Amino acid sequence: MANSIAFILANVLSYYLNRVFVFKLPKGNLHEMFVEFSSFISSRTLTYVLDLSFMFIFATILKMNQANQTLILKIIDQIILGLVNYFMSRAIFNNSERRIHERLTKKNSSADQ
Repeated sequence: MANSIAFILANVLSYYLNRVFVFKLPKGNLHEMFVEFSSFISSRTLTYVLDLSFMFIFATILKMNQANQTLILKIIDQIILGLVNYFMSRAIFNNSERRIHERLTKKNSSADQ
């Protein structure tokens, strides 16, 4: 239970920090932000499942379960997942930025007419 709560809180905070400080997106409308947040959480859930799968395969099936092996595996695992999370987040936030830009451009062109 504690791990699940930590996962949820960490990812909600991560969403906010990525949106505001990394990708510097302006506020979107509530629907757009909900879709973006849902995509973000889905991508993080996918990488969580990849993390569990990676560790299960190497530690249990391939019997790489001694302390030094597990530590090396976890470091490699976290590097790979960090990269996957970054590129998935970049795709999600770039898509949102494009939609916001299109909406603002359409709004400005309507106001000009």
